Amino acid sequence: DASAQDLANSIWAFAKSQLRHHPAEEAIALVCTSRAHEFSAQQLSNTGWAFAVIRVRRPSLLKAISASLQARPCHEIQPQVFDNISWAFAVLL
Repeated sequence: DASAQDLANSIWAFAKSQLRHHPAEEAIALVCTSRAHEFSAQQLSNTGWAFAVIRVRRPSLLKAISASLQARPCHEIQPQVFDNISWAFAVLL
C-alpha cells in the first residue's frame, strides 16, 4: 500500500510536470478520498494544490480534505496550508 506521503507526492509530480494520465489521476483521487484522515495537514494541502493545478474536480475528495482538516485543532495547521487549500478550493469549486 502507498503511504499518504507517496500519494501526495505522486499527484504533486503530475501537477509539477504537467503530465496527464487520467486513469492514474482517478485512482489517486479515489485512494486519497478514502484515506484523507491519514494525511498530515501539509499532505492534504499539497494534494489539494496538485489536483487544482491539473483541474481534477472531485467533490468527494474536497469533502474528505475539508473534513480531515476540520477535525484538527487550528494551531496544528500552518498558515501556508490554509492558503494553499483556500486557493485549491477556489479553483475547483
